[in-house]
Amino acid sequence: MYDDFQALKLINSWLLDRVIARFPCGVRQYTMVEFNDPDVGPVRITSSIKVFDQFFNNLVATGGGDCPELAVTGLELALTTSPPQSFILVLTDASALDYDNASLVQRTRSLISTTKSQIFFLITGLCDGLNDPAFLIYRELASLSYGHVFQVPLSDLNKVFNYLDFTLARPVNSSVQLYSGEFTVSNHSDNFVIPSIFAEFIVTIDGTIYSIHITGPDSVTVEITVVVFEIWGSIYMVKNPIKGLWSIHVHAEGQHSIRIKGFEGRVFSASIPCCTLRLLHYV
Repeated sequence: MYDDFQALKLINSWLLDRVIARFPCGVRQYTMVEFNDPDVGPVRITSSIKVFDQFFNNLVATGGGDCPELAVTGLELALTTSPPQSFILVLTDASALDYDNASLVQRTRSLISTTKSQIFFLITGLCDGLNDPAFLIYRELASLSYGHVFQVPLSDLNKVFNYLDFTLARPVNSSVQLYSGEFTVSNHSDNFVIPSIFAEFIVTIDGTIYSIHITGPDSVTVEITVVVFEIWGSIYMVKNPIKGLWSIHVHAEGQHSIRIKGFEGRVFSASIPCCTLRLLHYV
């Protein structure tokens, strides 16, 4: 994890600067929760971006050798100490040691449901294979929160933060969840409904995607704007979609997930007088 920290520290200040630019009225709360094995915590909470940056830069990687960590316990603590509708980023190079703690997992599921927080897992290492239950718990919890699991090399961490920058720029309170799916098959087609008028809808995908195309209610393939396209994840945007039944056709490889959200409003920027983001940056 030492190398991960060094790379993340270089990127963290940039991401925080982007948050300030996007949300001039400030962020309600920054929270950091540390976890490893056998310890979880401390919890550090601040409303100051400078103090949070200091929290992050003072992190030290210690121990090691026993790969699984208490990730679900750490996530539960993060959910209980953060405001509703938080953005939670889980940074780890290990699988979850506590994946089989049934009561803990159920409490975490309930917290995700009640808080409506969105969870992104940023994974730079595995203790075992992709079908290991200690890893699959990440995919389950991300799916429940309309989030994603990104498996990335250290060299791509800056690209992930570009992805997150785009995600954070979308208005939290003007989005509608349209579709969510988990897949292991390479080729599939799936339907979703546009129930009302949106300025745009966004397709976010984790995993290896070779191509997608989207057809509208008239069965005509629509123009897609490619926002991000990487081996570990991608973002696509369709503007001014009409109401009706739509289809997405995907050619992929291995495990991947798809989320589709409709947005009624515009992107936040420094020119907008006031806006609120609840960001939880969790390690």
